[in-house]
Amino acid sequence: MIPVFFSCKEDLSGHWHLRDLEKNISSHASLEILKNNESYIYFSLSSEPSKGEHFPNKKQIAIPSDCGIFMFDYKLKNNQLYLTNALGTNFIATRENNNCNRIKDYKSKLNIDLLKIINGRELYHPIDLIGDERLNQYILLKSKNNNIKLEFFNEINSVDKITSIITHIENTHSDAEIPFINYILTPDKNLKASDLKIVINKLNEGYKKKIFIRTLKVKPEKMNIFEFIKIDEIQLNSDNKLFNIIN
Repeated sequence: MIPVFFSCKEDLSGHWHLRDLEKNISSHASLEILKNNESYIYFSLSSEPSKGEHFPNKKQIAIPSDCGIFMFDYKLKNNQLYLTNALGTNFIATRENNNCNRIKDYKSKLNIDLLKIINGRELYHPIDLIGDERLNQYILLKSKNNNIKLEFFNEINSVDKITSIITHIENTHSDAEIPFINYILTPDKNLKASDLKIVINKLNEGYKKKIFIRTLKVKPEKMNIFEFIKIDEIQLNSDNKLFNIIN
């Protein structure tokens, strides 16, 4: 009698929280593996997820990244993933329930109440994507007691720090890339248009920047929760709140 061996296919689809065991990079990230083997990794509410692919037969997850930092070989043990990247760095990932998402995983320090375009969508022409993610820079905005605050790379700044933020951004790009940098603002829905104008005027000092407003989709999808509108589509000469102006 010839023995027959059955192998169980590992289903890795779902939401995982990823931790660098050696803590050389971000100590927390979210890894999303879909049923079709598309894979995404993200670190914050601000930046967009990086997309790659899961190769179950090779036990690999490959997400394009600098120096192969997110090119993983993995083993599944006790419902945890043990991963090693191309640099030899070790990670562990724990599967979470499917109710997790970018908004629940990552809270901004400013506690932004995200803006949505519910009415008048034909006036603002929201788009899903903006060019090359490497050229996108994300800044969150909120005002309290007439005090405008910006969140950039998890640090809270005042408006007078915008020039130094721009200098930092431009120093991380080549001279050829600088004119194509996208400044993507995520304002609290209660931010006054006049406060937004102050920020935009400061950003545009020296030369006019490419500026977009990022809003939450009316029906967010798993890996596609935001949309974008051009700043010149909004009437800024007003003390009304952005939500009231747009909707």
